[in-house]
Amino acid sequence: MADTFQNVSNRQNPADNWFLVVPGAGDLAITPRGVLCSAVGDITMQDRAGTVMTLTAVAAGTVLPLRPLKITAATGTFYGLY
Repeated sequence: MADTFQNVSNRQNPADNWFLVVPGAGDLAITPRGVLCSAVGDITMQDRAGTVMTLTAVAAGTVLPLRPLKITAATGTFYGLY
């Protein structure tokens, strides 16, 4: 998994690219700088420490300032921002 931004101190700049999140058991191909919800739904993510977090009823238009290693489930539409 590529983590292009691991040494970047300011991650507040706009994203240049994005990818549609396809939930699965494997690591994301790119570690995103954030996750955008474009259609309301739930999302289950795992961080590098193995901690799993589920967010429910994430509103469309919400940008989650999180950098998940994996996205294992989603019922809405989510994009990884990088």
